[in-house]
Amino acid sequence: MNTNKNRLANGLKKLNDTNANIAVLKVTLAEMQPKLVESNEQLKVTLERVSKDKAVADQKEAAAMIEKETVEKKAAEAKLIKDDADFDY
Repeated sequence: MNTNKNRLANGLKKLNDTNANIAVLKVTLAEMQPKLVESNEQLKVTLERVSKDKAVADQKEAAAMIEKETVEKKAAEAKLIKDDADFDY
């Protein structure tokens, strides 16, 4: 009979300890909530900026590729002219 009382008392103590821990965690979560909201807002702003920066970088990359093609074409033309001039000598 004493064993059952001890088990019951031990179980109740564990439940009370757990409830106390849950209460502390709820308070901590409530305190952290505004910080989490602020962090999420900052993350959204950062993601939007990164997205815009990537779009600009993609446009610059496309322009650079076009410029590269133009330069390579002109270099090939210049090489043909040079080769032709060298051939004439």
